[in-house]
Amino acid sequence: MQHIKSITSGLFILLLFGFCQAVAQSLIAGIPSADVAEYRHIELTHESQLGAFNQPFKWNSFNILCYGLNRRTELTATFNNVNNSGSINFSPGIGVKHMVPLFDGVFPAWEGKLVLGGAYMFGLNQRSHGGWGYALGSFRLPAAKSRVTGGITYGTEQVFGFRSAGLFSSTSEIPNRTWAAMAGFEQPVAKNFSVIADWISGNHDIGALIVAGQYDWGHNVFILGYKLPNPNTGQVRAIIVEFMLALGHPKHRSPLPAH
Repeated sequence: MQHIKSITSGLFILLLFGFCQAVAQSLIAGIPSADVAEYRHIELTHESQLGAFNQPFKWNSFNILCYGLNRRTELTATFNNVNNSGSINFSPGIGVKHMVPLFDGVFPAWEGKLVLGGAYMFGLNQRSHGGWGYALGSFRLPAAKSRVTGGITYGTEQVFGFRSAGLFSSTSEIPNRTWAAMAGFEQPVAKNFSVIADWISGNHDIGALIVAGQYDWGHNVFILGYKLPNPNTGQVRAIIVEFMLALGHPKHRSPLPAH
C-alpha cells in the first residue's frame, strides 16, 4: 500500500508542476507521433473511448502529460485505463521520447524522422512492474504533404492488458507481453484540419484501427474518430474523443538546432 501511495503521490506532483499514446502532440490518434513537445512546453492529452453502441455503456481513457526537455526530447507521465468498469489494469507510468532527424542533408522535403521511446509502467491493482518501448520511422510525401509512420513496439500487461486463461475459465489473468507492429497516416486537408489514422497489430487491449479527423487551433488539438478493434481482442467498437491542450509556451530557445 505504501508503494502505491508513493507512486500516486509522485504522479500527482508531476502533474501539478507539468513535468509529467496526432501539430506537435505525442500521439497520432493511438500510436506515438513523429513530433515531440516544444522546448519547455507542457502538453496535456486526454483520450476517451466511448462504447456508445454497446450495452452496458463502456468508457475507457488514456491521459498523457508531456514536457519538452529540448527540441528533440520529451518527458512523459501517463495514466492508462481510467474507466467506468472497475478495471483491473490501472497503470501510471513515466517515460521519454526522442526524435532523430533523418536524411536532412539529402532529402529535406521528406522530413524523415526516427522516433525512439519507452516508459516504466506500474500496475496499481496487481502491484506489478512493467514497461513499454517502441521504434518508429516517419517521413512526409512532399507533393501530397502526407506523413506516413511505421515501426514496432514491445510492452507488458500494463499496456497490452490480459488474455483469457482458457475456454472454461472465468478469469483473464494471463499477462499480454508481446511485440506488435504500428502504422500511422496523417493527411492535411485544410488549413487547420487533417484526416488521420493509425493501427496496432495483435489481439490485445490496444490492438485496433482508429480513423479520425483532427482540428488544430493555436497549439491545441481536437480529435474525433472511430475505433475498430482487431479480431479476438475482446474490445468493443468505440467513438474516440481526444484533445491536447498546450498548458504553456516556450520562453527560451532550445540549445539544439531546429529540424
